[in-house]
Amino acid sequence: PPNEPGRRRNEHKLDVDFSRSFWVSQHEITQAQYAAFKGQSSNSNLPQTDVSWDDAARFSNWLSEQEGLPVFYRIQGSRVVGFDPNSRGYRLPTEAEWEWLAKKAKRPRSTIYVWGNQSRIPVNSGNFADESSKANQLIFLEDYDDKQVGVAPVGSFSADRVGLHDLAGNVSEWVHDFYTT
Repeated sequence: PPNEPGRRRNEHKLDVDFSRSFWVSQHEITQAQYAAFKGQSSNSNLPQTDVSWDDAARFSNWLSEQEGLPVFYRIQGSRVVGFDPNSRGYRLPTEAEWEWLAKKAKRPRSTIYVWGNQSRIPVNSGNFADESSKANQLIFLEDYDDKQVGVAPVGSFSADRVGLHDLAGNVSEWVHDFYTT
């Protein structure tokens, strides 16, 4: 709603309809998983970072191909030029799907934050820019200690009510939608 704390003027509520079920990964994509897509070798359990949206879409298509599913994204050269909304292949979640998972799934009512309605982050809720980050960045959380300096291995924190890890904190995720004002 417009009066929600933290709401920006360019954010607006949209009605969405989930007309079919969707599946999501329990964890962020690891460097090892992404290396396999690139034809490289890695055993790192850290989440993959520094991936463009187009690369995330190509990774989704690659996952589909690995399982014999139809690809979702249409790619020409190195650019995504469209998608097949009827495809059952892998794709990035929509912003609405991500938000539903983060704030509504298995809850009696929607919450403001992944962890609930309180602005204070509960202990051990995720990997955020805590006190250990103050030497490396301007904005950090005082009085919060996640015991991680930098990016944490996937699954380092407890799963949420749906069984997903790191919807809040650690690294950001891409969604299928594009930004508009």
